[in-house]
Amino acid sequence: MLNIVRVINPWSKKMGKVLIGNDYIPIIHISGHGGPNGIGLYEAMLGTDYNEQGKNFFTWEQLKWQLDRINNSCYPAILKSPIILCMSTCYGINATKCDNYSSPGNRAAHVIIGHDDTILWDDAHKAFNQFYLSLLRDCKTVSDAVTDMNSAIGTPNYFVAKYLY
Repeated sequence: MLNIVRVINPWSKKMGKVLIGNDYIPIIHISGHGGPNGIGLYEAMLGTDYNEQGKNFFTWEQLKWQLDRINNSCYPAILKSPIILCMSTCYGINATKCDNYSSPGNRAAHVIIGHDDTILWDDAHKAFNQFYLSLLRDCKTVSDAVTDMNSAIGTPNYFVAKYLY
């Protein structure tokens, strides 16, 4: 299940072009099991093995289609997506592959935050907790919040932010 988290943002000047108007930061946070070809949500797991055959496995192309539906419903007047896509999954930065299925000028998200390999659940939890504190409470930029999340787990450059435009 994909959820949009809308957070009232009194710090619009700090956040810049990630905002819709001056009111919201559109964030989608996906926590699941990831691999090079896509992500699997809870039922896509059989035992402890990653399963790309599960009914809730999304390829990057399928995720792009879902993000397009969100963008078209919530932001119909905007060609480029304003979404911050947080991938709390193994290989989460591979969500940038969604861009392979975009027409020119049409992007699935503004920025994707994730890791390029496997990740421990505890590290992801601690890192994203720090990310949201830095972004929302401390009014830091996305890039600075990613630096803070890496500091929280003691590993520089573990998570990265990839801007699609």
